[in-house]
Amino acid sequence: MKRLLKIIIPILLVVLLLAGALLFLLVFRPDITQEFFMNRADTALANGNYSKAVTNYRRAGIVSSDNPELALKLAQAYEGSGNFTKAEYTLVTAITANPEELDLYLALSRVYVAQDKLLDADQMLTRTANETIRTQLQELRPDAPVLQPEPGYYTEYIDVSLSYSGHNAYLSTQGCYPSMEDELYTEPVHLPSGETTVVAIVVSEDGLVSEAVTGTYTIGGVIEEATFADEAVESVIRQTLGKEDGTPVMTNELWSLTTLELNGDVRDLSDLENCTGLTSLTIHDAYGMDFSVLSKLTNLETLDLSGCTVSSGGLSAIAQLPKLKTLSLSGCTLTDVSALSPLVSLESLDLSGNVISDISSLSSLTALKSLNLSSNTLTTIAPLASMESLETLDITGNQVSSLSPLSNKTTLTSLLAKQNKLVDLAPLASCTALETVDVCNNTVVDLSPLAKLSSLGTLKADYNAIVSLPDFSAATSLTQISVAHNTISSVSGLSNLPILNYVNIDYNQVSDLSPLTSCNNLVQVDAFGDPVTDVSKLQNMGIIVNYDPTATTTTE
Repeated sequence: MKRLLKIIIPILLVVLLLAGALLFLLVFRPDITQEFFMNRADTALANGNYSKAVTNYRRAGIVSSDNPELALKLAQAYEGSGNFTKAEYTLVTAITANPEELDLYLALSRVYVAQDKLLDADQMLTRTANETIRTQLQELRPDAPVLQPEPGYYTEYIDVSLSYSGHNAYLSTQGCYPSMEDELYTEPVHLPSGETTVVAIVVSEDGLVSEAVTGTYTIGGVIEEATFADEAVESVIRQTLGKEDGTPVMTNELWSLTTLELNGDVRDLSDLENCTGLTSLTIHDAYGMDFSVLSKLTNLETLDLSGCTVSSGGLSAIAQLPKLKTLSLSGCTLTDVSALSPLVSLESLDLSGNVISDISSLSSLTALKSLNLSSNTLTTIAPLASMESLETLDITGNQVSSLSPLSNKTTLTSLLAKQNKLVDLAPLASCTALETVDVCNNTVVDLSPLAKLSSLGTLKADYNAIVSLPDFSAATSLTQISVAHNTISSVSGLSNLPILNYVNIDYNQVSDLSPLTSCNNLVQVDAFGDPVTDVSKLQNMGIIVNYDPTATTTTE
């Protein structure tokens, strides 16, 4: 036991002495400790042993964490090891603690440049909060390049060049900061037709960047021979211009086109890019088309794409046409038309023959005068309440059960609403401008809301549940009425209508047509399937009466 103690005690004493010495160095002489680790790290860094250098620099940092020189060397070691994220973090942290140390900013710029982060380098150097440092950095940064010629609109093709002093310049034509990997400026850049945004920057050998310069160039109105990507488009254009095959078509001739009609043979619309003067464009029954070029035809007022398959991207392109007044998208397999909401100047819209169930996005189209929503899957037309200028509306072949949104539509002149689920026509009583109403194939019982519409000229209400006709004497403009396939027993409500010329009461229960003799302009009466026996009075007036004299009961 004594022998063992003789071994352990000296060892413990040595450990205690070492611990005491270490504690002394850490607490009372941290400069010696930091210098020790720094020397070891410097040696490792010089030998390319970046991992060891990082370890020792970090140990030195435990002793003194606000040493700018240490932060610079640690960042250099991280950079050498390929850990740029750590290098950035180290320098940003050091700048926060030492905002007046110029070398930290210079090192951070180098780290950004080493990663091809020219945007970050530019913003850091430009937005430095410390005004003194920012001024010093500005003096050290390379001068910004100069774009030649000046940005603007040109009617000829141009080459953009850079003027700069020394160093390396980089130029991008994509509207973003250039990449050092593949956008080194070596010679002037030829710009294509259209709009190009150029961004250029100079990078010095010590990792500083100039301020970026940006310029937008628009090349348009260049008169040259046009080339065509689509034979069908070329054929129609040549025919429209009266140009034979082989005869050059010049771009200024394309600009002069105002109307163009294309068929389903078209596959590529890129040729329309030069047809910037078009005000009317028709394309029917084209499938799988890219309609993005339409956004460039900003003079379009009328666009008809009936029968074409139009994607959401195509609708977005259409929504960028500021002058568009008339749009037809009939039979385009549409389910969502929300992209059309920006077309606030649109006056006529045809969305018939699609699979649309929600038209809430159309509520913004308050300038609409004509709207065709027939043959869709609508159950409500509530969004139409905001359309104060609506004149004609077609909702045929939907599942609409209420016309309440049309109440007080005093501009509405035509309503086509057959094949829905309508019962009540009361909202139409306030639509005083109505001239045409078609509510066939519904379950309407009462036509009295229409009886006092003095502008009503044509009324169709076949295949409903109407049992009687109201007094239409106030409907002085009524010229045609069709109420076939109901259970009406009297036509006395049509007496004395001054310009009524046609009545269809096929397949009802009317037996007496004599009230119609007071209609002086009556031309024809259809009464097949009604128990009519005497039509002589009407015939004596020269009125055509189509009926079945053998009918005694209502026949469906």
